[in-house]
Amino acid sequence: INTDAFSLLTEIEEVVIPNSVVSIRSSAFYKCINLKKITIGAGVSSISSEAFLKNTSIESISVDDGNEKYSSKDGVLFNKNKTKLIMFPCGNSATEYVIPDGVKTIGANAFKYCTNLKNIKMPDSLKKIEEHAFSNCEKLTDVKLPDGVTSIGMYAFEKCTSLLDIEIPESVTVLGGNAFYECSNLNSVTFYNPQTEIEWFGCTVPDNAVIYGYRGSTALNFALTFEKEFVLLKNPNKVTAGKCGENLTWEKDDDGTLYIRGKGKMSFLPDEPTWKDDYRDEITTVIIEEGVTSIVDFAFENCINLKSITIPDSVTKIGPEAFFNCQKLEEITLPSSIKEIKENCF
Repeated sequence: INTDAFSLLTEIEEVVIPNSVVSIRSSAFYKCINLKKITIGAGVSSISSEAFLKNTSIESISVDDGNEKYSSKDGVLFNKNKTKLIMFPCGNSATEYVIPDGVKTIGANAFKYCTNLKNIKMPDSLKKIEEHAFSNCEKLTDVKLPDGVTSIGMYAFEKCTSLLDIEIPESVTVLGGNAFYECSNLNSVTFYNPQTEIEWFGCTVPDNAVIYGYRGSTALNFALTFEKEFVLLKNPNKVTAGKCGENLTWEKDDDGTLYIRGKGKMSFLPDEPTWKDDYRDEITTVIIEEGVTSIVDFAFENCINLKSITIPDSVTKIGPEAFFNCQKLEEITLPSSIKEIKENCF
């Protein structure tokens, strides 16, 4: 059945696809606004995600038991083994729907224009939400994304105008462009993965929503780039100590004092946490103990509340921009051992 074959035919109330049909292409039954029931024959192996688009009266979809590609349950269209939800009938009067356990993917346009739905319960098995999956679900208020979801497609929640808050779990690695486009009442979007790839569209998160995320996160970069309001989350997994050189360690106590101990050069090591990850704003005092021989480049950059620092006689070098933008630092006593102070240090 070709593209636009029966589009805009408002007289159609029921469609029975015979076993001889193999594919149903895009917009084949577009905006048949009185279409209520669809029966899909055994031979159909390809259905475009836009084949039945903008049909808000469809109440049920059934599939011949002999079909090897598709199946249905309670009037909802799935792939054969029910790991992908393909189409929810928008004419269904239900205000809540529980997606069955085992579903891994919510397909493109799966719930588009389902204007009756208020609540969706997603299973722990869910991994992927494809583009436009919930577009124009204007009454949808309650969405809890399970921890296993890894990607959310473009325009996934476009024009969900009743959606108030959304939390993006740590498992999500990709948030598609304009995912929350024109969600006019969205208050907040919280990102729990500091590395979630946010596709760079200014309307991915609307201006009315506050972005919550961690320091140094992609969420913060996104907020800064598009001038969105941002609130810093406290990292529950942050550490208070670590290595800052082959033979050096650091430790921060509760009153904002940072201790650096050991012997040798200070350095930031790959895959090692630093005080800059979570504590840059909290540090008020730095005590470098005897044995440390250098202060690494950018060591205390943007520690805006740093007021005092103790530098021992063992230090001979201070790297570039080591104290850049330390706005409250009023005085430093440099020992006579210092032989090198690099550019923009202060």
